[in-house]
Amino acid sequence: DFWAPKGQMNKSDVHSATGEYPLLFGYDLYQYMNGANWTRYARWAHHKGSAVVVSWWATNPVNGEEAHDCKGDPVTALMPGGKAHKEWMDQLNQVVKFFNKFQDVDGEQIPVIFRMFREPNTDHWWWGKRCSSPKEYHEAFEFSYNYIQSRTHNIL
Repeated sequence: DFWAPKGQMNKSDVHSATGEYPLLFGYDLYQYMNGANWTRYARWAHHKGSAVVVSWWATNPVNGEEAHDCKGDPVTALMPGGKAHKEWMDQLNQVVKFFNKFQDVDGEQIPVIFRMFREPNTDHWWWGKRCSSPKEYHEAFEFSYNYIQSRTHNIL
């Protein structure tokens, strides 16, 4: 289950300090894709009027390792014709499926601020400056984001 205290969706350090809930609640698709189901928490935040931010620390499409692993030149390998394109498309299709099912209690899709390939100017991630050039990053981001956005209707 999600790392928040079980059944305590209203637990918030911001609320504890100010008496108000934050305007943004953030979650990560990496957690969701690895079994942590935080969707009811995000639905609760949306119901309270907060924006939902979803980041994605995507695994390396070449070898399935965590986001900090650069082996195999993943930024170019995920592109059409690349050695990890099929694996990347499998991940993108999981993301599309998630966003299309991410609905409130009335069946309306919940709008999401999507932070894919975040912090590219750092050395931390396979899409960052340690592992790719700005041009490669831009091409991979544009390809991936356009694919997801063309198949969903709730991404901001």
